[in-house]
Amino acid sequence: LKEKYEKYKMQILDKLEKMQNVEVFCRGDVWKQGMYDVEELKKMTDEDAAEIEFVRSKLSDERSLTIFNRLMQYRVSNDETLYENISSNVQNQYFEPFVPLGNDEFFVDAGGYTGETSIYFAELVKQAYKKILIFEPDEILNAVVHERIRNHGLHDVEIFQKGLFSHSGTIAFERHPEEGASTIKESGTDHIETISLDEMMITDKVTYIKMDIEGSEMEALEGAKNIIERDHPKLAICIYHKVYDLWKIPYYLMKKYPFYKFYIRHYNPNNFTETVLYAVL
Repeated sequence: LKEKYEKYKMQILDKLEKMQNVEVFCRGDVWKQGMYDVEELKKMTDEDAAEIEFVRSKLSDERSLTIFNRLMQYRVSNDETLYENISSNVQNQYFEPFVPLGNDEFFVDAGGYTGETSIYFAELVKQAYKKILIFEPDEILNAVVHERIRNHGLHDVEIFQKGLFSHSGTIAFERHPEEGASTIKESGTDHIETISLDEMMITDKVTYIKMDIEGSEMEALEGAKNIIERDHPKLAICIYHKVYDLWKIPYYLMKKYPFYKFYIRHYNPNNFTETVLYAVL
């Protein structure tokens, strides 16, 4: 059955690639999960060579540069050895030593999942924070977030069943709560409400924004540009959901907000996922 499934899936992908206005960058487990169409990626990276070189020039430490180079090379080679030995302690994800935390933080947790990041943040600052905003559009996960936040006794937390995006609206959404990943997708059968941070008219100073929102990071950053320009918050942005996020998101932020220092860390020793870009003052 598995061989039959793989055969049909390969046929479908081959047909898709021959259609107009269709691009296939990742064939999933037809080859192996996470393997890229290296020919297409080489074309893309050649076209964006100037952007990629700019990102290299603006990274703030050698470790960031090594991680970036290794993950870029993986995208055009599928050589799994490239993401070996570049992972950091997963417990430090979003809270690396170079990300300073104070006693009056206003923390935005976009992609709340089960609330674990906000709970850990509250523990790190010993509950001495000003405010936490959590955005989790999935109905099931949102309910889990409410329960866990209540059980852990966090204070001054607002939880929104909305996706953080560039603007308010309703968009198609594909839900996979069992995998911890739900995605904004035109072919999705569910629909969610979206909102931008700037539209929320937040008057307090936002000090830290974390985004792990399944490929909507660039749109959400666009929707937070006024807050970023006003408050210069620390940023922790996932840059692996779309194949080009690894260089497109850093390039966008580096050009728009040159006052930041930029770091990249990777948190999965087994594949290319869980890569985070940090922007700190």
